[in-house]
Amino acid sequence: MQKTIEEQIQEVLHANMPSTEHRELPSGDNFEAVKAVLDILINKLKDLESQGGIKSITVYDLDESHPLKQPIHAVLQESGDAVLASWPELHLYGEGETPNDAIAALKVEIIDLYNDLSSTSPSELGILPQRWLKSLTQVIRQDA
Repeated sequence: MQKTIEEQIQEVLHANMPSTEHRELPSGDNFEAVKAVLDILINKLKDLESQGGIKSITVYDLDESHPLKQPIHAVLQESGDAVLASWPELHLYGEGETPNDAIAALKVEIIDLYNDLSSTSPSELGILPQRWLKSLTQVIRQDA
């Protein structure tokens, strides 16, 4: 019987991290665990792509006010009349009637989240929003 993706990820995390850290993603000290988890996710995405309807996409720009330092890897899923573009790392989604509409909506979500978080004092942000802001500042150039 094939393990679910969640079971595979948990297995890697449990094998590579002390038991007190099982609920958190691996840190920089656990690079091999992070790499193994990413390998599992990449393989799962490839399996889904081969079934059709789901594609891995790369977003190279947001808008003129928010240039990217590096591309964002996202997922495009077509289902019936709707298309969903998502950035799974931050749980952001954009929906539209066409792939371009969905990608445009995702870009708006990314920009809105970045603007909201970057305009808020870090002391007012919880742990998860702080992580989101860190991820966003790693890909969005602030000097624009």
